[in-house]
Amino acid sequence: MSAELIHKIKQRLSLLEDNASNTFGNTPRYAAVMISMYYIDNELYMPFILRTAYDGVHSGQVAFAGGRREEYDLSEVHNAIREAREEIGINVLHEQVIGTMPNIYVVPSNMMVTPVLAYLPERPTFTLDPKEVDKVLEIKVSDLLNPANHSKKQVIMPNQIKMSFPSYLVQGVEIWGATGRIVSELFKLIA
Repeated sequence: MSAELIHKIKQRLSLLEDNASNTFGNTPRYAAVMISMYYIDNELYMPFILRTAYDGVHSGQVAFAGGRREEYDLSEVHNAIREAREEIGINVLHEQVIGTMPNIYVVPSNMMVTPVLAYLPERPTFTLDPKEVDKVLEIKVSDLLNPANHSKKQVIMPNQIKMSFPSYLVQGVEIWGATGRIVSELFKLIA
């Protein structure tokens, strides 16, 4: 990733709108996700995870590595770095963090999620936590940006509110929900 693109992302981060103010009267729990970017053969990639099947609202979904903030997490960045290490075995250094995106409120799990952006100078080696991650999907940013892979998904939330989410179909999987919303916001930074 060029220094120019990193600079552009940092400048644009402050321009993103905070869309997480409406928690529908709930007191959310806090979490963070790691959006790490790296090059493979001159193509920019991001790793997504396919969550394992479990008895929960995000079972089997595609997501970024991340999870609930623990008492000992010093910040959202620390939270995302820890979760990326625990779930997919990558070690993101603080100096590789570009910044944080505005929070996203996730209704089904009542989570306020902070997306953390990082650039890795080389392709990471993944070590999966089999309890949480079924597999890693390394997805080209260009495939996510391709309009042929875009759609909208209508969902009725547990609170009976109908919501429309950006959806991306790549590598035979659908990226939608909070992850799709984060990807949509990320495009405003890199496009």
